[in-house]
Amino acid sequence: MAQNIFNCPLPDEKGYFGEYGGAFIPPELQTIMDEITAAYEEIRKDPEF
Repeated sequence: MAQNIFNCPLPDEKGYFGEYGGAFIPPELQTIMDEITAAYEEIRKDPEF
């Protein structure tokens, strides 16, 4: 699990903080969040972003 400058655990690639951490969202919202995440991952590569 990644660490930030405050030495606090960051979520893993599935959004979990440790073995049991994370958040529950309805499946309909998860689909939208996955689309947003994919779009962000693409645009963050652009130096103008």
